[in-house]
Amino acid sequence: MSPEDLNESNQLRSHAMRVMGTVDKCLSCIYESDNVFKILQELGSRHVMDTAKVDYMDLIGPQFILAIQPVMDDEWTPELEQALSDLFKLIAHIMKASMTF
Repeated sequence: MSPEDLNESNQLRSHAMRVMGTVDKCLSCIYESDNVFKILQELGSRHVMDTAKVDYMDLIGPQFILAIQPVMDDEWTPELEQALSDLFKLIAHIMKASMTF
C-alpha cells in the first residue's frame, strides 16, 4: 500500500486502536502478572486464528514507538522509550509463545 492508502486505511486504524487497548489493559493490571499473561495468551491465540505470522509480533513495538514519539513531544524521554520497548518485548514474547503451540 502507498503511504496515502495506509493513512486512509480503516483497517489499519482499527488495528492501531486495538493495540492501544491491549497496552492499556496490560498497564492497568501490570501488578497482576497472571492477568497480563492471560490477556496476552488469548490475544496470541486469536492471532493464530487470523493467520498472523509469529515474526510480525516483533514489529509492533518499534512501530508503536515511532508512531507515538512525535505526539509525546517534550514528554518523551529515553526512560519512557526503554519502558515501552521492554513492554512490547514482553507482549511479543508471550503472544509468540501462545502462537507456536
